Parts: sequence; C-alpha cells; structure tokens
Amino acid sequence: MKSGLKILSVAICLTLLTGCVSREQANDKLGKACEVAASIFLEDGFTIKTVKRVTSKPSKEYGDSYRDVTVFVTESDSWIDIEKEYECVFAEEFGMFNTSFDADLYRIEVDGQVFGMKDGQIIGDPNTHMKLMNAVQSAMQE
Repeated sequence: MKSGLKILSVAICLTLLTGCVSREQANDKLGKACEVAASIFLEDGFTIKTVKRVTSKPSKEYGDSYRDVTVFVTESDSWIDIEKEYECVFAEEFGMFNTSFDADLYRIEVDGQVFGMKDGQIIGDPNTHMKLMNAVQSAMQE
C-alpha cells in the first residue's frame, strides 16, 4: 500500500511540475494574441511582414492581474514597409500552481484608435468586439 501511495505522490508532483505555465510562455501567448487582434485592423492589402519584438509588463494603470503588451511590427503591402506598435492590455489569470493560463483582451490601441475599455467606457461596436474576442481566444488556444 505504501508503494502505491509513493507512486501516486510522484505522479501528482510530475503532473504539477510539467503542467506549469511559465511567465515567459504566458507572455508569448499574449504577444501572439495582441498581434492577431491588431491584424483585424490592417488596411486592405497590408500584412504583418515581421514582428520585431514584444514587450510585456504588469499594468501600472489597471493593476497586477492585467498585463500591458506592446508588439513592434513591420506592416507591408509589398511596396512600402511601415513600422508600427500595437498596444494591448489583457486581464490574465493563472490556475492553481500555474497549471493553466488564460487571458481576455481588455483594450487594444492601433493607429491611435482604442477598442475595448477606456476610462470605464466600452469603446467600439459589438461586431468588432466579437471579432477581437474570437481572434484572441483562438490565439490563446494555440
């Protein structure tokens, strides 16, 4: 009976250790989700040519359970390359012992336009919000 308990204890420990989501992994997901959300607002004919870098930090404005993510990209239409920044704020949540991670887009700013929450008000139309929510959730599942 004792050996069975030891095996169960080891299995639980291994599950907890291997199932943990690191801050780095969470930041990678948030960066991708911000990129995907911002791509909704690309002008016709433009694509994201390269992602130069992504920064992520706790939100000073909204608190510790929110994360500010900035994605620095080059947009291109094959004729011209334009350097841009996408700024996203995510409400994030880690599961017990960091066994899971989930986040929802709180707001996004692209080309000076804000969608989501700003000053306690919802900014943007319902269709855009649905597109953003779907895009972010798809990116978070990858």
